[in-house]
Amino acid sequence: MNILENWKLSWGYCLTMVKTITKKEAEQLINDTVSKTVEELMKQKLIKKKDLNTYQKTEQILYNYNNFKNVVKDKQEMIEQIKQVGISKTSCSFIPMPQDTGYKYIPSEEEKKDNEITVLEASIAVTKNYIRIIDNALKTIADDPYYKVIEDCYFNGKKYSTVANEWAFPISDVAIGKNKNRLVKKLSIYLFSDDVIKELYS
Repeated sequence: MNILENWKLSWGYCLTMVKTITKKEAEQLINDTVSKTVEELMKQKLIKKKDLNTYQKTEQILYNYNNFKNVVKDKQEMIEQIKQVGISKTSCSFIPMPQDTGYKYIPSEEEKKDNEITVLEASIAVTKNYIRIIDNALKTIADDPYYKVIEDCYFNGKKYSTVANEWAFPISDVAIGKNKNRLVKKLSIYLFSDDVIKELYS
C-alpha cells in the first residue's frame, strides 16, 4: 500500500459526514489522519517514531497536501464513471431466503449506485473542507518573502540545494532550511494551536 492509498483509507470513516466542519473538528480529524499515516509509514519502516510533535505533524500534512487533492480528483472520477456506466431500471425486490419464514430486501442496482455516489460526494465535501483549512493556513504566510520554500520543498519535493540554486538572489542551503523551519512553525500554530501551547508549557 502506498501513501496515497493510505490517505484514501484514512478518510474512509468520514464518508457519511455531509455538514461543514469547524476548524476545531477539522484539527481533530487531521490529527487522526496523520496518526493513521504515521502507522502506515512505520509499517513500511519509513519512520521509526510514532509520537510526532506539532512541527512533524505539520510536515506530514504539507508533504501529503497534493495527495488530498488527488483523493478529491480520484473520487470525482469514480462518480463520473458510475454515472457513465448507467443505472439499471430494475426495481428493488423481495426474495425468499432458505430456512427463513420471511423475505429479504434486495436493493436495486439504481439504489446501490445512488448510495455509492452519495457516499463519495460526502467524502469529497469533507476532504475539500480539510484542503480549505490548510489553504487558509498557507495564506497566513503567503506574503512572506520565503513562502516559495514551502512549495518547493514540500509540494515539489526539491532539495535545499536545488531551491537555493534556483533562488532569485544568492542564498545558502542553510538559509533555505532556516526559513523553511520558521514557516512550518508558523503553520503548526495555526493548525495545532492547542498542542503547541501544551508543548510550550510541558
